Amino acid sequence: MLLRKGRSDQGGSRLSQEVDAIIEAAIKKIYLVAEQPQITAVIEEVELQCFKAKLKKPGANTVRSRQLRKQPRPLADHSQPVRDTNKPVS
Repeated sequence: MLLRKGRSDQGGSRLSQEVDAIIEAAIKKIYLVAEQPQITAVIEEVELQCFKAKLKKPGANTVRSRQLRKQPRPLADHSQPVRDTNKPVS
């Protein structure tokens, strides 16, 4: 039986440090604010900054995964039952 050789870049980033810095700056500048706009705004900003710096732009899923590692958005809390609107409040 042949065993597969492990990846040499396992666990590390394959992006350049410049692109990594652009992604981090865009997440801090656009996403980690009180309003928290859509992640597409961050992706567009990263693409624009990479174009200006003449760097290869990362994929959208790369930016999404970095954003999720940074700070995930809180999910809706469905632990409380929904109040029946037909019953009077006591």
